[in-house]
Amino acid sequence: MNHFMFFLFIFLSLSVSHGEQSELICSHQPIIALAGNDVILPCYLEPPIDSSSETVTWTRPGLDPKYIHVYRDGQPVNRSQNPSYTNRTALFEDELMNGNISLKLSRVKISDGGKYFCILEPMMKEASINLTVGFTAAQPELICSHQPITAMAGDDVILPCHLEPPISVSDETVEWTRPDLDPKYIHFHQDGRLMFKYQNPSYYRRTRLFVDELMTGNVSMKIFKVKVSDTGRYQCALPSLQKEASIQLFVGVVSTPIIEVVSNNSGSVVLQCESKGWYPEPEVVWLDGEGNLLSAGPTETVRGPDDLYNVSSRVTVEKRHSNNFTCRVQQKDINQTRETHIHVTADLPIHQSSSYMIGNIIIIIIIIIIIIIIIIFIILLVIVIIIIPLKRKKINKTLESFMPKHQNTPLTPMI
Repeated sequence: MNHFMFFLFIFLSLSVSHGEQSELICSHQPIIALAGNDVILPCYLEPPIDSSSETVTWTRPGLDPKYIHVYRDGQPVNRSQNPSYTNRTALFEDELMNGNISLKLSRVKISDGGKYFCILEPMMKEASINLTVGFTAAQPELICSHQPITAMAGDDVILPCHLEPPISVSDETVEWTRPDLDPKYIHFHQDGRLMFKYQNPSYYRRTRLFVDELMTGNVSMKIFKVKVSDTGRYQCALPSLQKEASIQLFVGVVSTPIIEVVSNNSGSVVLQCESKGWYPEPEVVWLDGEGNLLSAGPTETVRGPDDLYNVSSRVTVEKRHSNNFTCRVQQKDINQTRETHIHVTADLPIHQSSSYMIGNIIIIIIIIIIIIIIIIFIILLVIVIIIIPLKRKKINKTLESFMPKHQNTPLTPMI
């Protein structure tokens, strides 16, 4: 028994001594990998000893949580792992017995670049290694449309942006923002999904990326059921690539103009063109039958509580045997035009505009009401001055005729 204990003590002493003498060595040269490829961060014990029963920890101190890969009790511990490395890390478990504790990192991203630490906690060993992630070709550029994107209110629209040359950004953070809003985030894509907690409420459930095309560098954003308030400049950013580009969106609302004859005399006609509910603010022009611009009065513009513009314009034209005129309302930012035509002839009957007719109707109604009030007043006056006194006089006469008869009636003697 004493001999057994002696040999056990010697074995443990040699093992501890051997472990203390082993050095944890990682590559002193930076490891270079291409985005999308797999890479190995080499670390090993020298001289080699079995570390299959040890706790192996890989970290990046700049992250929260900092744990890239934790191996304990013969298996990975995923609960403490940083989410951006989920299903992308592994040790060479069959080689742990030879002191190989290298880390394999799959599908590396630009954001994976940095300094990594390998730690053997029981042995109090620690070493670091640098990873640099580059591109397979020339540095890609983030390109968004240089031309403004236009859409009509209620439609769906795509804001096109892509990387050229194309590289995969499936595992990268993609940010779409509007700097004039608070919060500014329109769509925040991280760890393969939309982060709703950062999104501006007015865009809730109205945006999406083409997730299946992120691997080809397509970071375009689709906005559903656009609103006038969606008009603005949008920024697309890939923080890990330090890339950013902008794109302008115009959302429009249009309506068809209406032409009315405001006044009509023997020699000329005044035409009024009105169009309600435009965005952005449009311009109004008058054209003759040959497409020439006519000299018209200044356009009147009113912006309603719904932020839409109502415009109107008048022009005076001469009566001829046959003459066509066009009112054109146009908005160049959204490339929209609406127009209405009118045919004016020498025998054009006199028409009044609907607004004029409504004004006349209101005046007539007011006059009728005043006449009715006067009639009622006269009737009441007649009742008070004539009818009531006559009734009083009649009642008095009746009383006078009744009273004398009552006084002359002889009294019946009492027995």
